[in-house]
Amino acid sequence: MYNAVICSDSTVRRRSLVPAFLRPTLFASQRRSSFSMAASDSTGARQSGFTLYELLITLGIAGILLSIAVPSFSSYAQRGQLEKATNDFVTTLNQARSEAMKRNHWVTVCKSTDGANCDTSSDWKDGWIIFSDTDSNGVLDVGEQLIRVSSALKLGFTLTEGGNFDDWLAFLPSGASQGSVGNGDTFNLCYNADVITSRSISVAMSGSVRLTEQAASCP
Repeated sequence: MYNAVICSDSTVRRRSLVPAFLRPTLFASQRRSSFSMAASDSTGARQSGFTLYELLITLGIAGILLSIAVPSFSSYAQRGQLEKATNDFVTTLNQARSEAMKRNHWVTVCKSTDGANCDTSSDWKDGWIIFSDTDSNGVLDVGEQLIRVSSALKLGFTLTEGGNFDDWLAFLPSGASQGSVGNGDTFNLCYNADVITSRSISVAMSGSVRLTEQAASCP
């Protein structure tokens, strides 16, 4: 029994141009090539987009990364603000002491909310000024020079002391310190009452300023 084979004219012509002994190999290769192209097209169609499952996985991973990155960035920013506030206050104290020794009279640091006058009712975190205290009374009087102004600390920061520097802190021509209540004290600089990240700034009776990590307490 014979099977009928129907071929187009173009197929017959191509077969006639190929030697008989090469025909089986050639046409088998063509069939494999056609199958590979079809499979490739099918795979490409499947990979052209995301499935819902893949999208949910991607969103889940993105959420995890954000939950890690946001607190880390916040902590980094907090440390930066704490270092800036610490450096500003330590610079203030060292500058005041240097100016007192250079000018040969008192130079005082006092609490100030307006940057122009001493304010005994405010807190140190509300700002402070340095001035040339020629009459050694801890008050910025008419004719006395304003040397430096520092604005209030950012929200969440506190700057407290033990009581000797309750209103002001002065440096004498010898470099020694003199407080509004007594001599020598320690400032505690904290953020959100966190002792771990706090800073302690001590001013000795000799006037030397020492910075250490972690204050004894934070309000």
